[in-house]
Amino acid sequence: MDSTADGQSFCFKAADFSFHSRAFIKIQDGCDNQCSYCRVRLARGKSRSLEAAEVLNELRSLEQRGFTEAVLTGVNICQYRDAGLELAGLLAFLLKGTDAIRIRLSSIEPEMLAGSQSADLQSAEFIRVLENPRIRPHFHLSLQSGSAGILAKMGRPYTPADIEHAVKLLRSVKTDPFLACDIIAGFPGESEKDFEETRELCEKTGFAWIHAFPFSPRPGTAAYDFSGRVNERETALRVDTLTKLAARGRREYLGRWIGKEVELVVEAGKGQPKGFVHGLSENYLKLRVYVKEPDPEGAAPAAGGLIRCRILSRAECGPFDGYAGKL
Repeated sequence: MDSTADGQSFCFKAADFSFHSRAFIKIQDGCDNQCSYCRVRLARGKSRSLEAAEVLNELRSLEQRGFTEAVLTGVNICQYRDAGLELAGLLAFLLKGTDAIRIRLSSIEPEMLAGSQSADLQSAEFIRVLENPRIRPHFHLSLQSGSAGILAKMGRPYTPADIEHAVKLLRSVKTDPFLACDIIAGFPGESEKDFEETRELCEKTGFAWIHAFPFSPRPGTAAYDFSGRVNERETALRVDTLTKLAARGRREYLGRWIGKEVELVVEAGKGQPKGFVHGLSENYLKLRVYVKEPDPEGAAPAAGGLIRCRILSRAECGPFDGYAGKL
């Protein structure tokens, strides 16, 4: 859809905020889904997309200004549509039209890879473009549940088997990518069995992070009037269970990367010890990096720059996942 249809949806220009080490480009707004718990379609309207040519102009501008990574965001970027291009086609278009800037996806829906009539075609095209090394090996899946019954009540167009298939496909194109997900705990009617199915799926798929949050009834949504409300105490316990599983998953993921090389975007920040910088790795790990060989003037790598480093150890506490050494 032409971006002029909603002048406020895409007026933010990431390049104007040059103090960020990475940029964000909003490529889509609104949503055509009718999930029973969500007010987004009521508040933001139908899905609409920023013209592909305009997205490319934004990305080129960022690259010219020295940005090394951009995050593509939206309410549901999997519903991106413009001039015959879907998300996979847009990514291919952007990669062809730029030289080096890396691209990270904010969040994707499982049905992008499975669970729809056109899943095979979409999956093949999407997987092919994700193989490009400039697409970051970090994927956040909007799951909401691992129970077939609860997914159906939510109005989500996929099954637990589809989720497992999506995870398998993502792991087939990247070396041990960082996989995260969203889960709503305590959805109306969620039994102990339903929750256990969700917990088991999350554990089986080995997510590196789980964003677990309690169900919150929203006026105007179908789920607002659903019976079978789960009490707050039980909901909190379920969130806590998933949060502990998330912490364990992140520790185990970091452990698998100790001794391995990653690319990192240096972030700005005060208070770093002399000889150190910090940043976010390609696979979404927050690392403090020892700069073994500063430049002749003794300056640390600039914020927004790319460096290669080797992960050395896990951080047991604090804001970082681990420590690394610059190569």
